[in-house]
Amino acid sequence: YYQYSLSAFVDTFLKAIEGAEKNKDLLVRAENVVNAVTWMAYVYTQQGMFEQHKLVFVLQLAMRIFSSSGGSIHQEELNFFMKCPMNTFQTNPLGEWLPEERWFALVTLGAIPGFKNLEKDVIEGSQRWMEWFQSRCPEVERMPQEWKDADAFKQLCILRALRPDRCKLAAAEFVSRTMGQQFLSSPVASVQSSVESSCVAAPLFFVLTP
Repeated sequence: YYQYSLSAFVDTFLKAIEGAEKNKDLLVRAENVVNAVTWMAYVYTQQGMFEQHKLVFVLQLAMRIFSSSGGSIHQEELNFFMKCPMNTFQTNPLGEWLPEERWFALVTLGAIPGFKNLEKDVIEGSQRWMEWFQSRCPEVERMPQEWKDADAFKQLCILRALRPDRCKLAAAEFVSRTMGQQFLSSPVASVQSSVESSCVAAPLFFVLTP
């Protein structure tokens, strides 16, 4: 796992405040500081991570921001998204187009508060849900029925149940909607930016590999 020192975070935090755009309006200034700190923390942290772990990190960051910005992520929803358990083996009435495993996952998700009547809606709107299910990029398609108005994380859970093969792309879409497209990039560290981030108490180490 990764470890980052508190002193390094404090240094990054103070530099972000110093570099944030100034404004006489305190609310605008506060927003600028929050955005600057978020970006600087992201850039600093992702520089020391393996590529395959960066999406996991920024997704966790996005979920925190989503929860603090009026959204809600309940523990049961998070557990489902992480593990996608299948706690039921009811007969699948949509066997013509929906695999059994996906039906089991759907019914399990429907038992979580906030997803009441989900399986009933899928059955009643079978044709529209089949079209969504079979689309090449369901993560960018509008969900059928009233589920198109569900919050972004609930839609992510539904996609996790029905189309887990698109979950990574859907997670990236969630990050993009919550934080912005720039958080899906990996800024390349230049010598100049590295020097600017260093000080007498934070030397630079260059590790050369063949």
